Amino acid sequence: MRTPCRRPPGRHLRASNKPGAIQAWLGRRNRSQSDLARHLGCNRSAISRRLGGAQDFTFVELTTIADWLGITLADLLGPEILQTRRSPHTDLVGAGASPRGSASR
Repeated sequence: MRTPCRRPPGRHLRASNKPGAIQAWLGRRNRSQSDLARHLGCNRSAISRRLGGAQDFTFVELTTIADWLGITLADLLGPEILQTRRSPHTDLVGAGASPRGSASR
């Protein structure tokens, strides 16, 4: 019997708002939720919870799924989810300011 997917600490992406996209890719590749569960090493109910929105996928799970399906994360979830926000630190550095607020010499 398979166990639920382990939930390592770290980032969880709110991919559950696009369960149809993941299911559509499974269909395009002639793969089932059971196939996905086997690939991730968990039971089918854990996959159903994620696809149903009750639980989020981890970043590692999403990259594993995309790789297994032979697609990119942008293909799997849409490019908008991959756009990163810049932190104030990187905005300052990108603008040429010192990260500590001191003037450069």
